[in-house]
Amino acid sequence: MEKKASGYYIGKDVLLDIHHNILMNLTASHNERLIRTVKLKGTMMRLLVYLLENADNKLISNNDILVHVWDNFNLKSSSPRLWQVINLLKLKLITTGVPYDFITKSGNKGYTIRAELIMPIYYNEKIQCNT
Repeated sequence: MEKKASGYYIGKDVLLDIHHNILMNLTASHNERLIRTVKLKGTMMRLLVYLLENADNKLISNNDILVHVWDNFNLKSSSPRLWQVINLLKLKLITTGVPYDFITKSGNKGYTIRAELIMPIYYNEKIQCNT
């Protein structure tokens, strides 16, 4: 069986549910200023998953992000669009309780992710064999 990520814990309180495109804080109470649940749209979700899958505290280049999040899905990519979606994503992450420095820009080259805050959640996918 092949392991496949169904989500990620980000820090100790935030869960990303890939199948439902939801980012949620599991411990936020009604008295806190945190948003408990945020729905992410397609491109933003692909961006976050790509960053999480490639988070090893090394630089993830802008070009790699543009290709894997936009170009491979027949969408027009550009550096300004990447910057815009990253900033909106960071805002959503912060409002659910993810630290501000979770995603860091490295000049005009790309982004780094604090990998120590990420824990993937896997499920086993049946591998079908043709015999």
